Amino acid sequence: MSPLKIKISYCAQFGPDNKTCVVIGRNLVLWDIETRKKIWEVKPFTHLSNCSFSPNGELIAVKNTSGNIAIIDRFSGKINEEFNIKPKGEGSNIVFSSDGKQLIDGSWSGLLEIREVSTGIVCWQKQFSNEMVRRISHINDLLITEHQPKTTELANYPENAYFLKWVWPINNSSPKRLLFDFPFLYFSSLNPSGNHLAVVSGIKGTIENQLSVIDIESSRVIWTIPVVFGTGCNLCWSPNGEYLASVQKEGFDFYNGSDGTLAGQHQMEYPSGVAFSSDCSLIACCSWKEGLIIPFERVILKI
Repeated sequence: MSPLKIKISYCAQFGPDNKTCVVIGRNLVLWDIETRKKIWEVKPFTHLSNCSFSPNGELIAVKNTSGNIAIIDRFSGKINEEFNIKPKGEGSNIVFSSDGKQLIDGSWSGLLEIREVSTGIVCWQKQFSNEMVRRISHINDLLITEHQPKTTELANYPENAYFLKWVWPINNSSPKRLLFDFPFLYFSSLNPSGNHLAVVSGIKGTIENQLSVIDIESSRVIWTIPVVFGTGCNLCWSPNGEYLASVQKEGFDFYNGSDGTLAGQHQMEYPSGVAFSSDCSLIACCSWKEGLIIPFERVILKI
């Protein structure tokens, strides 16, 4: 397969069947991988920021920087539901529950919410005062939420960012705070097995940054490497857990998940986001200039 140009892009996700890829750029676009053509292109509202396929691949949730949410029919591109929420800030990514019946998202105002997909009605919420809910990782019945305390009048710097571990359904459980935190946290991603968390963070007292993989239960750092990022710092695990993709200054680096050794690279100007297809055969390399969908085998280093 030759590269499929997906234009300006900063968020992408492949459908569960690997036949389609939804991309956020100026608009929300669904690409047909085989025909290399757009199936539809819509703009439910301005300033789109994040999107997610439902587990059965029939719906796509999209969120914007104000925190508004829309549910798009994957086949027609029509808006099934649109939830105009009081401005609360972009906050975290948006994810479906494992059964596809509910949506989970967080906000810059510290509100973590679960709402019904069919009606938009909020069925559970929790407020984290003076915090931002920045990211959600969801694997089966495990949920990890990333929290960043805000700067107060009494402190020049905010408290360290931290993580909470929840067991689904979270309205029936109390979260457990993980035993590690970071003064400068940029991005995190939970591996498909749900036991390792990849984190991009700053190194205190320096201008350098690092990528670390941490065991959730023991808090042991499995490996750490220096990274340099520019227009993006996103992370994405391959669905089989073997590789970890990292957006860096000059493009995309792909590491062996077990030990952090470099497995592949793809150079690109202004990289912004990255995603794997569910069978690991394809990757979407998003860019503020020109994104591509390419076979993953093309980026693996030939040793």
